[in-house]
Amino acid sequence: MNYRMPTFSGPSTFETETEIEVEAVDIADGDGLALLQSIYRSASRPLAVRLRAAIAALPFERPKLAVVAKVEGADFADQLDRAIARSKAAQPTTIENTTTPRAIPAPLPKVVGDD
Repeated sequence: MNYRMPTFSGPSTFETETEIEVEAVDIADGDGLALLQSIYRSASRPLAVRLRAAIAALPFERPKLAVVAKVEGADFADQLDRAIARSKAAQPTTIENTTTPRAIPAPLPKVVGDD
């Protein structure tokens, strides 16, 4: 399949349509990822265009790492029920105040300066 992809001759933003060059991009697979890969691998394209294509393709080439919980024995519902029972059985502890109140000192008198 043959797509026509615009390329920019200047910075990443352009002011008029005359600054756009249209270049044919050949895609063997015909999918979006292959199109993005061909754009960021093309040395004839500006760096800003290549970077945007690489950023868009990155999540499909390198998946994010995820946390996987491995639960041994009983299923999750049983473990949740046991955790709820443990939290209900625990008695809350109170913290006793062992400090003695201090007297608040009297405010200092105002000093009237030489005006």
